[in-house]
Amino acid sequence: MTYSNASPSANCFDGTTRTPWNNVIFPGNYVCHLNSYRNQGINAYPGLQFFSLVGALVVLPIENTQSNVLNSSSQLPAATYALQILSPDLGPAPKPLANRNFVVPTGACVYSSAVSTVNLEEATAAGSTTITVAGIPATVDSEALRAVLTADSNGTFNECGARAIVLDFQAVEAAATSSNTSVTVTTSAALKPVNVSSGGSGSAFADATAGQSAIIVEVDYFMVAKGPDSDRVNLPYPYTSESTSY
Repeated sequence: MTYSNASPSANCFDGTTRTPWNNVIFPGNYVCHLNSYRNQGINAYPGLQFFSLVGALVVLPIENTQSNVLNSSSQLPAATYALQILSPDLGPAPKPLANRNFVVPTGACVYSSAVSTVNLEEATAAGSTTITVAGIPATVDSEALRAVLTADSNGTFNECGARAIVLDFQAVEAAATSSNTSVTVTTSAALKPVNVSSGGSGSAFADATAGQSAIIVEVDYFMVAKGPDSDRVNLPYPYTSESTSY
């Protein structure tokens, strides 16, 4: 796994991968989540840059969705849905900073995915509905890479979500994306939003169409770091012969 003439260029700016990376941070000088909107990476392992993109299918509020995904019964039908990396602007569309499509760049070595829900449950409680991360490779070296979240028997989803991870980095490298890859999410049965609001006597169900509901997806990957630049060495100043004479 190297940079070469056949690899994605690292000597000119690429808006998708943000190469050469001008937004990579180092362990110890940052205390926040990586910024998915800026494709922020971390130099946690010399020679590799690690990235963690988090996007969502926003179900409610409708004013903040890319399109209204609820049917006439106020349910989210079983389907495969596009995801977006959400803008830091929390207001309704159109936003000064628009939501971005959830795209993993060419050359990304995907090693983990995860999925969780916010205020969603099965339309009919059965304990069998699945929410699956899609778009990325299904398996790597016979290990599942697409996270699958299954509803509990009461129709709700575990608040901890679900994660799939492959730690064989050599196998992950061999399965690197060959092109920009859109990440999607697939639901196997209809879901419905549920709005839980806190009151003086505790939590209570409120108007389901008045709250926030979403499916949240995370994809983690690494990419090869570029070679060292002049900041990595102590290059001497270009003294002239006159300046070194006394």
